[in-house]
Amino acid sequence: MAEVIDELGIKDRTIGVPPAGCAVLAYNYFDVDMCEAPHGRAAAVATGMKRILKDRVVFTYQGDGDIAAIGTAETIHAANRGREDHCHFVNNAVYGMTGGQMARQLCPDRRQLQLRAEDCPSETDIRLI
Repeated sequence: MAEVIDELGIKDRTIGVPPAGCAVLAYNYFDVDMCEAPHGRAAAVATGMKRILKDRVVFTYQGDGDIAAIGTAETIHAANRGREDHCHFVNNAVYGMTGGQMARQLCPDRRQLQLRAEDCPSETDIRLI
């Protein structure tokens, strides 16, 4: 995404909307204006920004829990409105802020998550079986 923003020369008029959650640090990866949204509400915030700032390129950068769990309604409503900004879905298959709870958008090769203290060198490591 960052390369495309640079190639298109739109950096000065691009706004990213990362929500609280696993995508919250997106402002460290993109050198554009950013507006953090509440968890699950990035699509709604981006829609409002695009309506007010019509000349801007607005995108969301959302994790799987944000866009397809807590933010399902906002994502569907934004799509239904036919908005002109862009949603980027980061499917990391876990809810990163919960210590490794599996997301509902499972990858085909990941069917079960097991967290056992004896298998994990630290509290944040997980073992997929």
